[in-house]
Amino acid sequence: MALSLFRFPSFFAAWLLSLWTYFVLLVLSTGPTPNHIAFVMDGNRRYARRKSEPVSRGHDEGFQAFRKVYNNILMTLYIILNDYPRC
Repeated sequence: MALSLFRFPSFFAAWLLSLWTYFVLLVLSTGPTPNHIAFVMDGNRRYARRKSEPVSRGHDEGFQAFRKVYNNILMTLYIILNDYPRC
């Protein structure tokens, strides 16, 4: 389901996802796990004005970009929790 979001052949998408999972595990193993993650939604109004669109269109585009990042984070966490269960 989640891999269908990629517009690459499935073997490449699987490889890319495993590389991303390895990177996330490497970063998490080097230090303390963060308690919070912040997303600064900045530039949506400038984006809309640059494209001569209404400001609300810029906010919609920003939300869609945030949704993609959020879904990728959830997918990564799901894979990590299922592939590396706690003992």
